[in-house]
Amino acid sequence: FQPLLIGLAGFLILIGLILFFSAFKPTHRKPGLYKDYSDGHIYVSRKSIENTVYDTLKQYDDIRQPNVISKLYNKKNNSYIDIKADYLVPTSTTNVQTLNEKIRNDIKESVEHFAEIPVRKLEINVRDQRKNSNEPRVV
Repeated sequence: FQPLLIGLAGFLILIGLILFFSAFKPTHRKPGLYKDYSDGHIYVSRKSIENTVYDTLKQYDDIRQPNVISKLYNKKNNSYIDIKADYLVPTSTTNVQTLNEKIRNDIKESVEHFAEIPVRKLEINVRDQRKNSNEPRVV
């Protein structure tokens, strides 16, 4: 019975040492997307993707208060990007559906051109400009 306890204790000490040293192992990669080439790699950050979307939305005069959230997925064979964008459109604007389709295509095209990584999912939400018409407006 005693050799079994010594063996089990040795095994648990070994697992403990492995976990202890792996906790201090430095992470060499920042969160983002890496593309490896024969002479190096390219790093694309989440902030740069979001700035590209903001620059695309800035081209449209009918867009107010844009908000962009992107998620980058770094897989071995296929990396991809998910983007969520929401903004206000003034009530005086007509053809909101056409505007949204145009914005959607422009965002997808500009991000894929910039990062050379496909956009898997692109969500666009048009927020309601007027939350409650009964409340007084604060200026």
